[in-house]
Amino acid sequence: MTEARDTERARHLATAFQAALAAGIHPSGCFCGGMFRASIDAASLEQDVLDYLVPRYEQNGPAPVADLLRTRQDAPGTRRFTEWLRRLPEAGLADVELDQLINDLESLLDSFVVAAQPEGASRFSCT
Repeated sequence: MTEARDTERARHLATAFQAALAAGIHPSGCFCGGMFRASIDAASLEQDVLDYLVPRYEQNGPAPVADLLRTRQDAPGTRRFTEWLRRLPEAGLADVELDQLINDLESLLDSFVVAAQPEGASRFSCT
C-alpha cells in the first residue's frame, strides 16, 4: 500500500468519525432519544470504538495493533481522536496491520452513519 493512499484513508477515518458524531447513535424517531436524534460526544464515541476493537485485537491479533489501541484507550485525550486517526500511518505498524486496522475502523465508523439513515434506522432495537 502506498503512503499517499494510507494518508487518504486515515483522513477518511477522521471524516467518518465526525460523520458518526453528527449522525448520533439513536436515529430520529427512536424512543431512547425522546423522538429526537440523540447526540453523543466525541469522547464517548471514541470509547465505544476502542471498547469494541481492543478486545477483538487482543484476542485475534495482530499484537502491535492491540498494543496501539490499548495505549490509546489507556491515555484518551492526549490528542483529539480525529488527529490520532489521521496519524495512524505514522504509528509504525506493518502495512498489512495498518490496512486491517483502517478497514476495521472504516467499517465500524461508516456503520454508525448508515444505521442513522432512515433506511438503516430499523436495524436498531432500542429498549
